[in-house]
Amino acid sequence: MNKLLIMIGAAAVAVGAYASSVTIDSVLQRWPWNNKVDIAYTVTGGQNISGGVFARMEFIATINGTTYTIDGNTIGASASDGSHVATWTAPADMRVKSLSCSMTAKVISADVPSGNDYMIVQLEDDATTGAKKGDVTYEGLYVDQAGSNARYNTDAYKKTKLVLRRIPRWSQRSKLPNASVLTGTGYPTGDTDNFSSGNSRNTRAWWQTDKDYYICIFPITQAQVRRIGPSGLNAPDTMVPRAFFIRKTRVRGDLTPLEMVPSEQDTFISLLNDATGLYFDLPTEVMFEIALRAGATTKYYWGADMDTDYVVCNAESTAAVGTKKPNDWGLYDMQGNVFEQVLDGQVAGDMADNTDAFTPTYDATAAARVRVCGGGGYNDDSADEKFYASRRGSVGVSENASWLGCRVAYIVK
Repeated sequence: MNKLLIMIGAAAVAVGAYASSVTIDSVLQRWPWNNKVDIAYTVTGGQNISGGVFARMEFIATINGTTYTIDGNTIGASASDGSHVATWTAPADMRVKSLSCSMTAKVISADVPSGNDYMIVQLEDDATTGAKKGDVTYEGLYVDQAGSNARYNTDAYKKTKLVLRRIPRWSQRSKLPNASVLTGTGYPTGDTDNFSSGNSRNTRAWWQTDKDYYICIFPITQAQVRRIGPSGLNAPDTMVPRAFFIRKTRVRGDLTPLEMVPSEQDTFISLLNDATGLYFDLPTEVMFEIALRAGATTKYYWGADMDTDYVVCNAESTAAVGTKKPNDWGLYDMQGNVFEQVLDGQVAGDMADNTDAFTPTYDATAAARVRVCGGGGYNDDSADEKFYASRRGSVGVSENASWLGCRVAYIVK
């Protein structure tokens, strides 16, 4: 449970033509005592996204006599009307009981919507904006999904930044742009008609996820690897997802799916985690397919019939990410271009039998093989079932193939 630090009053400030006020409802330090602080607040007269008026939050906390200024974009705080909760990771020395805390807040004009629909990771220093490598900020959805797609499907978010989209827990699915179609008993995965037997069984299942998670809207590109690592790859500065680090061992190390990626390791995920101070990893196969389908129950995430407007296929090499249409949640290249690695071990058994969406499956007695998900690679024929949304397969962890790639995920805790 959480413990109350202090409850405080309201602060008001004008934003554009709007007179905005913010009430701090409570500030809760998480229990057992740690440095996670949940800030509950209510905004009146805040940002009006449909009207093109964007704003961000700023919190001023005084704790044990020390004042901290918290930019709401660094914790995903929304400045829209209504009640919200944002979590601040306070300095580590605050992991003590009964801190003395006071807090005020205000709404400040901004160029982009505030919120936590997207996580943005800075991959290199930017002298123009002052952003540093490893900085993490959050942004809200534009008026519609198409508006955010247009913002992020640009070179910067494929080379010098990493952008991830939030997939809310099932109980919070109303935050998604196609919430009206999410009427089942959970997020769908599986295709009983086409994958009901064999080693790659993947029958229909519904997942009532209990955590939010973020997943990259594009497969990791060569340009992003160039800025993060691992070392010695000499990745070109391009926006294609070709298997720049080739093997899963270069992605997260020679680890079982159940082992956490350690720090100070020369792998992409370890170096990304060191830069940000967060814990990224590959998505589990269930997380991946939930994101791929975006609520769809059809053979492909866009419908019943193959449509090459969504898929890079029948090609001689990979294409730059984002050249095809995205799914309903603004995720690109979820099928085609590269066959994407996930966290789980070798494919065995029905994916519907997995214990939960966030726990990878792994058989210690099986061969050291990586499970892959996600509908075929650039060189596959468009008529092949390899592009079905529920297709699964395994390759060796040291496989050297240009049709392999991945995207990373972050589970919110």
